[in-house]
Amino acid sequence: MKHLYLFALLLASTSAYAQPTIEYDESHSIGITGVLFLINGSTTALQQTGPDVVWDFSGIPLLSAGSFDIMAPANTPEGANYPDANTCFRQQSGFSPFDYTYVADLPANLHSLATGIGTNDPTDWVVADKLLDYPFNYLDSFESTRQSSTDVPQNFTRTYDAYGTLIINGNTYTDVVRISKTPGYALWFTSSPTWFPIIVQVNEFTFTYNEPDFSGINVESIEANLNLSVYPNPTSQLLNVTVSAEAIGSSYIITDVQGKQVSAGVLSGISTSLDVAHIAAGSYTLALTKGAQRISRGWVKK
Repeated sequence: MKHLYLFALLLASTSAYAQPTIEYDESHSIGITGVLFLINGSTTALQQTGPDVVWDFSGIPLLSAGSFDIMAPANTPEGANYPDANTCFRQQSGFSPFDYTYVADLPANLHSLATGIGTNDPTDWVVADKLLDYPFNYLDSFESTRQSSTDVPQNFTRTYDAYGTLIINGNTYTDVVRISKTPGYALWFTSSPTWFPIIVQVNEFTFTYNEPDFSGINVESIEANLNLSVYPNPTSQLLNVTVSAEAIGSSYIITDVQGKQVSAGVLSGISTSLDVAHIAAGSYTLALTKGAQRISRGWVKK
């Protein structure tokens, strides 16, 4: 009996660890690119809730509908208008203009500040639309209120009511999480390698699938975090290097077109002037490294 009891405890422990949790990620999922599809068939499978669900769309036709990317707001046309946003969802469907959603991804939660920006139907949230809590575990829920600049407050509840495997378009995604909204529509997120809205319920009958490419994750966030700039370019005497406060203490190297190192050092402040008068005329690259983050800029010596 003792062995059976221990075995039962082990099974219970394994089941608990199998429940995926949506965690805060300092990358903010920036750099993920996606191909947008319309699910053009039965979506009955998406009604399933509970643990260890299999949402199987094998053989269900999809219509190519556009793109869905997660970007740094600084790289978008309206980013300066949303200084509290640190993440942006950019979607384009067909020949429609880009549709930007600006969000604040904070250690405690993820919430939308504005959506539909760039379209004919923009919405600014004067009370932000809360999308996720961190960490978010199976059967967790929260009540919240959102309000647009043109409407009355809307009360709602979001609940993590299912997790499992999504099979679609020849791909299999494990540890997918369903977040329902009452009243409203559900979202399905990946939880690994980071969060990403992989299925979006647009209305009662319409669901989109965002097929993610995770290979670009962190690329844009590194650009935004370190914010490297070099000037004047071209230059003959001094090369000014400016970075964000986060990049102070980064090491740099300057290489020529053959990859040969001609200079190196450490940046001690947000603005540094490098004497490059002794370097021969030609094209060079300044590469900045801090921990696992690395970015570079090309410049020309006159």
